[in-house]
Amino acid sequence: MPQLIELPNETLEQIIESFHSDDIDSFSICCKHLYALSAAKFPKHKQMKRQYSYTSCSVDRPGTFNVSHAVLLFRAFSENPDITKYVKTLQLQCRHSHQVMTVSQDLQEELRAFVQSLPYLTASQKDKWIEGSLDGLEGRTTALILLMLPRLEKLVLQDSYGYSLARNANTAIEELMISAAGPGHSTGNMVLSHLSHVELTRDALNPQPTELIHLFAGLPSMRYLRARRMIDLSDNWTATHSNSALTKLVLDECTIRVKSLLRILASIAALQEFSYSCDLPTNNNMEEGEPKEVVRQLLQSASHSLVSLDLNDRSYTRSYMHSENTKAHFMGSLQGFQVLTRIRVEYRMFVENGPKDSAQGLRTHQMRDVLPASVESVTLTGPMLDYENMATLVEGLGEQKDMRNVKVKKPPRLEKVFYESCKSSVKLWRVRRLFSKARGIDFILKQVTN
Repeated sequence: MPQLIELPNETLEQIIESFHSDDIDSFSICCKHLYALSAAKFPKHKQMKRQYSYTSCSVDRPGTFNVSHAVLLFRAFSENPDITKYVKTLQLQCRHSHQVMTVSQDLQEELRAFVQSLPYLTASQKDKWIEGSLDGLEGRTTALILLMLPRLEKLVLQDSYGYSLARNANTAIEELMISAAGPGHSTGNMVLSHLSHVELTRDALNPQPTELIHLFAGLPSMRYLRARRMIDLSDNWTATHSNSALTKLVLDECTIRVKSLLRILASIAALQEFSYSCDLPTNNNMEEGEPKEVVRQLLQSASHSLVSLDLNDRSYTRSYMHSENTKAHFMGSLQGFQVLTRIRVEYRMFVENGPKDSAQGLRTHQMRDVLPASVESVTLTGPMLDYENMATLVEGLGEQKDMRNVKVKKPPRLEKVFYESCKSSVKLWRVRRLFSKARGIDFILKQVTN
């Protein structure tokens, strides 16, 4: 049986034609003969890789290849299909979510031909897609563009475009993904089968439903998902998957009902990093009991995998940064997590509503009774507790002597505690004295501004 290098050049050229950009690189470094063959077949390979790997549709022109409208991007891909093999990062930004561009006659034929080539749509679905695409709306055209990129790894949707996509293309993309994953279609041929990194940012004036988060989280290749400034106060949807491969989920400045948030977390099989920054009006901060419910859900689904946890309420932090009036928001015990090493939470998440006859009706838990044995660093954010509660919080931390007079450190791996405050280190001298008693742990002040 002949080896690959012994095949005729004509046969090798036919094999090369089906390669993606990364395949060409791997093929060409095997030997000088295959390198020369690849260079002859793809003379502009390196140039196209530099030019099109980061493609954008934005008025700010952030990518190495940029156009101002999704229809123009579709035209570029249609005129030179080889470009689609090189696009790994796609950034879409639109300041006018309902901007329409007239689709020329020749491009209409390209749109029809592309939709007709999709193997996982029925005849009626194809007719609907052709009709909708010819309207020239960016949201609908964007859905088609995503299908044209077989090696897309990172997708960034910014500004008003997140809202436009939710209204115009969210349902369409979901329909295409479900159809592509149906019977008779392999996982490798699924829509966006290489997409592993998604960032969603909405306009501050428009809401963004969490269905979009759940939609991308359900992709088998997805590993990192970041959503910023998303608001969803509804609970009227159900999970479509229960074994997401997502490893990092960042929800920054988001406002999501706790039931929707718990559904998202429950659908992830082995989450490693979770960050949730709630951002609500001052009189509407995090729902009562939400941190405890989030932690409880994470203990059920990610106790064996979670290594980083970040929970905070930005609206509460901004409103009370200069105050020592504490609102209880206890998150519960974290000792069920097996590999959790980095924690960033608010001071008040160690505070619980106590008996009514107690001082202020609050009870502060000691950090050593809440933190897991695996923790290595803790960051305390938000408004700082008063001196008495801070004393309770850090009591028992560091090296202590047990009954046999042997030094024991609690928690055993904790090395650094970062504490945030808008006060200077001079004004915090009493607190610093408290921290100095916890031997074996470095307490580091991080100054913040309101």
